[in-house]
Amino acid sequence: LHRLIRRQRQMCIRDRLNATSFVSVDFYYLAKRKNYKISIQQPDNKVKKTKLIDMRQEIKEGNFSIISRDLKSALEKYKKAILYIPRRGDSTFIFCRDCGYVLKCSQCEVPLVLHKRENKLICHYCNNEEKPPALCPNCKSYRIKYYGAGTQKVESEIKKILPKIKIFRLDSDVIKNPASQKKVINQFNKEKTAILIGTQMIFEKNIRPVELVAVVSIETILNLPDYRSSERVFEILSRLKKMSNNLFFVQTYNPENFAINCALKNNWKKFYQQEIKLRKTLNYPPFSQLIKLVFEHKELKRVKTETEILLKKLEFQASKLNLLKEKKVQFLGPSPCFVPKIRKKYRWQIVIKSNIKELGLRNQLLMTIPSNWHIEIDPESLL
Repeated sequence: LHRLIRRQRQMCIRDRLNATSFVSVDFYYLAKRKNYKISIQQPDNKVKKTKLIDMRQEIKEGNFSIISRDLKSALEKYKKAILYIPRRGDSTFIFCRDCGYVLKCSQCEVPLVLHKRENKLICHYCNNEEKPPALCPNCKSYRIKYYGAGTQKVESEIKKILPKIKIFRLDSDVIKNPASQKKVINQFNKEKTAILIGTQMIFEKNIRPVELVAVVSIETILNLPDYRSSERVFEILSRLKKMSNNLFFVQTYNPENFAINCALKNNWKKFYQQEIKLRKTLNYPPFSQLIKLVFEHKELKRVKTETEILLKKLEFQASKLNLLKEKKVQFLGPSPCFVPKIRKKYRWQIVIKSNIKELGLRNQLLMTIPSNWHIEIDPESLL
């Protein structure tokens, strides 16, 4: 618990954060329990207008573009804007409409992402590259469809709307080192009319506030199978909002989401109250400690066998230490990791939810784990 507090303090010093800045749910809960003096104040809000755009309604009314009509009008009016999207590339996966086949990386078993400008399919985990097929590799159908959107797709859509506007991109496809990142930011800051399209890279350096900031899509983060997804959405939207001095738009297919609505209203306390209730119900941090155990191997059968054996060992040891009877531990899995294969190695995991207060007792349980396993205590993510 104290390690979490130190980590938050270090982050505050590093990023020069103050009481108006985002703090994590875990840290806020701990600060209240330990009677730390902490207050979440409403930030000085330069945004004159926020707008939540329901992309489901856009489709119903015949707009199938990733740019809504309201955002299009705002871009045509202001012409100096920042557009955020979590993914790079053009389309996030390629799908056959006849047989349902999804093109995946042969080494990682994750969908390949189309990079239209380079005319390549690229794996974002191992950088494996393939040529886009003309026919489905599975059924030879020509009915191949590209789904999803990344920074390249947004760029091509903006060029259709504003063909003469200068467009800058901040993602790992175009930015290879800090010097090139700094150059792009400086150029954008100097331009009177320009659009900056970026992923998380737009948070890493100082970019001058602009009149219009828009979130093209937040679904990629919102729908991740991780208990911190809502918290990340709230943080991202809060940080993006500070980059606008006039308009802030959020496009989403889930306009009822509480994290999105709380972020738009700067209502950290309401978000915290709902999020902390959910975590308590599901026994996630700060109400438990998570320990992620990952096993990797080139043979899938070996991975399944090893994870099943370890689970039985852990259950036996936990029973021996009276941890199961007292409900001090819960085992999730074994199951494939969110990315089940990277660089030809299959990956499975077991997650331990621990309520053990005695460090020695917890270590007795962890001594059951063989040395060829990856052990991560208090993981930042379960992905």
